[in-house]
This record gives sequence, structure tokens and C-alpha cells, in this order.
Amino acid sequence: MGYTFPCFGRVQKFEVCDRKRMNHGFKGQPMRSSPPITDQTMKLSCLFGLTGWGCLIHAQPQIEEVMDVADVWSGHRVDYCLLVDEEALYIGYYDADRFLTVAARFPDSDAFQFQKLDQQTGWDSHNFITMALDSSGNLHVSGDMHNDPLVYFRSGNPGDIHSLQRIEAMTGEDENRITYPAFLAGPDGIMIFSYRDGDPKDGKQIFNVYSPQTREWSRYFDTPLLDGEGVRNAYSELVAGPDGFFHLLWVWREGYPAELNHSVSYARSRNLRDWENAQGRALALPITLDSNTLVDPVPVRGGVINGGLFVGFDGQSRAVLSYHKFDDDGFTQAFNARFEDGDWKIYQVSDWKYRWWFEGFGSLGPSEVYLSPVGMRADGAMVQRFHHRMYGDGTWILDPYTLDPIRTEAAQPELPDSFFDLQSDFPGMRVNRKRAILAGSPSSEDAYWLRWESLGVNRDQPRVAPLPPASRLQVVKVRTLPKD
Repeated sequence: MGYTFPCFGRVQKFEVCDRKRMNHGFKGQPMRSSPPITDQTMKLSCLFGLTGWGCLIHAQPQIEEVMDVADVWSGHRVDYCLLVDEEALYIGYYDADRFLTVAARFPDSDAFQFQKLDQQTGWDSHNFITMALDSSGNLHVSGDMHNDPLVYFRSGNPGDIHSLQRIEAMTGEDENRITYPAFLAGPDGIMIFSYRDGDPKDGKQIFNVYSPQTREWSRYFDTPLLDGEGVRNAYSELVAGPDGFFHLLWVWREGYPAELNHSVSYARSRNLRDWENAQGRALALPITLDSNTLVDPVPVRGGVINGGLFVGFDGQSRAVLSYHKFDDDGFTQAFNARFEDGDWKIYQVSDWKYRWWFEGFGSLGPSEVYLSPVGMRADGAMVQRFHHRMYGDGTWILDPYTLDPIRTEAAQPELPDSFFDLQSDFPGMRVNRKRAILAGSPSSEDAYWLRWESLGVNRDQPRVAPLPPASRLQVVKVRTLPKD
């Protein structure tokens, strides 16, 4: 999945920090309810310029402040985490020796505090870091897992990263083969920990729920949410919509190779416990391939990729599902699906003459084709942004009835060019970025970004010497100002 996504959302006193996605799988999208534009749309709009919330479609970004944090590992790309609320700024990263480290900066100090944890990562780009603050203000940290035993730390005192301690188990069940950890904000502000148990040949999606009163985890429901039945895995996106539903979009995959994704599928729930399909018919858990959830029967090797699935919403708060697949001529095209008159209607948006073929194991690196969710702009236009290896970047203005592109507008920059000035002279280095959403009520014109440099992903395999020296991790404060 290799694009920049917001790092966390907020529900009441609960913040979550989710990873930037690369093309190796899911996982959970931080969630929160939001009126009248969905949380997903709002978050991605500030990133992609979809609304008028002081975002980039009418703005020129300017760097206001750069904070040096620490030297970090640069031998391969693995995602870090930036979490900001009114009381602190928290960063999860791997230091120059690849040890999981948490940094914090508080309003009464210009200096960062650091806590090095007893967890050292390897070469796997799946091993991103995710963090959350619970309703008591305690910090939860997880990561460095790809079919590995649980890695989880929790602070003993609010606002005190030095009190972080390893917690060996949450429930003690199905915690030896974890991938794609994600802290999610559920109904009424509850905190959920979602992860895959198993592997692409035998995957189950598990939900745990946390009690800040007892400081204990339990299963949110007794079965997995999605179950590959011992032969496959589901790669999913979970989004809180403006209609009161949580929307779940996924593809199944028949094993490790990325080209084996198939069958775009969908379900929804008001409480994350009781699930139904688009027709409103109740679904028994766990959801499997045979459940009545199919949106588009894309076949194996049909050009759909895990991590390339997005849920957006039209002006009537109807879910619009976005993904790419091959057309009848074998070219990769963008498609949007919307449930209309009792059935899913599939709309082809692009007319590209290019085929993105992906295959094999491990992290694939940056996507050659990328779509944002569909969203509504402040001027009432329905918009969707795209990136294409050959056709560049742009924003489609979509017909709200047919979803056909009416015109294409130039993509607006989310960051100034100077942000991407490479400081390292080591061959193959690239600038990485990760955006955090500000909690509380700061100006919507402000955004914080993590910036660091590294080599790219390497299919999760070790590199041989020489390796680049550590790079400098920075927090960059960016303001977008309306044009005159």
C-alpha cells in the first residue's frame, strides 16, 4: 500500500495511531463518527484536498516549524507513528539500532523525552508501529509483528512514557501469529485492538476490547469477524460513516502471492457486533467467502490489490467503494461501486492504457496506481483523487448520479517541495512522511508530519553492506493558508 495516510483519529478521550499503508495488507483504519462529512472523508480530505476544512484544495502549504527528534534506522522502509493531543506529542519509531523507542514532548518543554523498549525489529516492512491513548490518558504501543507473538506495551501512569511496560498477553488466546495490529475507536468511545491471527493461507480477524477500569482486555465477540477457513485470508478496510454505520470493505486472497486477491466484498454494522450486508440482511459470524457479501466477483489475478480498497461517501451519505482491477482489455482501471435499487452498480472511472501487474511475496513498495476515497468538496462537487505511474496525479470531478468523471483538475500539493529535499547522498535513499491529525480543537490549518529518510522496502529481505547511516527523524509543522 505505499501512500501517506493520517496517523490517528479521536473519539472523546481516545486517540489511535494507525500506520501508513504499503502493499502488504491491512489494516484497520482508525475510526470515529463525524457529521456531516465522514471521518474517513474528512481525514483524507485534508490529505487529498477533498473538503473546505482549511485543506489543500484551496491552500498553499508552508512549513512553520521543524523539530529534530532522533537518529533512526534507514536500512529499509518501515512505518512509524505520530500521535498528537492537547497534552503531549508522542512518536513511536525504531532507533539507529532498530530498537522500538517512544519519544514524547510536552507543552512546558522544548525537549523530547525518550524511552527505549526491549524490542528490536528485523527487515520486515510489515512491522509498523501503532499507538493509542485510552480514556485514562495511558499510552498503548504495539508493532513489530508479522505472524509473530504479541508485542504490546502500556504505560502505568498517564503522560509518563518511562512507565511503559511490556504486557505479555491480552486475552491469552490466538496471540502467537499476529499481523496488522490496529487500535480502533468503537461505539461510545470504546477502544478495540484488531489484528490478524494466522497468515495469508489461514487468516482470521480478531477484535479485543479494553476496559480502562480493570485495565484488562477481552474478546469483543466470541468468533473472528472474518475467517479464511484455513485456506485464505481477508484484507479489509473499516470506516465509520456519516450514516451511523461502520463500513467494512475487503478482498479475499488464496495464499501469499499478491496476485491471488479476489472478490471485492462488503458488510456494515451499527455497533461492530451485529453485521449485515448491503441489503440489510443479518450476517452470521464469522463472515466467510460463502457469506452473502459479494460486491464485485473480481477473479484471482484480476488486478485488485489488498490495500487498494477505500470507502467514501456521496452527498446522500451512501457508501462508495473504490478499487482498481483489470478491464476487458487487461488494462488497470479505477472503479467505484455504489448500492443502488437493491444491487451493486459498478462504474469504471478511468480509461488508462496501462497494466499494473504485481505478483509475489513480501512488501511490494509504492503503488503504481492509487485512488483516494470519493468525497464531497465544500462547493458541493463530488471528487476523487488519483495517482498513476504514467498519467500522473489529478482530481476527478464526478457526476453525482453516474459517477462519470466530468473533468480532471490538477492535484494540489499537500506539502511544499522543500519537504522532499533529500539530505542523504547514499544511493537509493528516499524521503518518508507520515501525517498526524491534531486532536482537540487546534486550527484546521495546522498539520504535523513525521519526516525521515531511508532505503525503500526490500520484499522483507535483509540487505547486504554497505548500509546507509542513520537518518534524522523530524516532526514538521505545516500550515495551509487560503489563497488570496
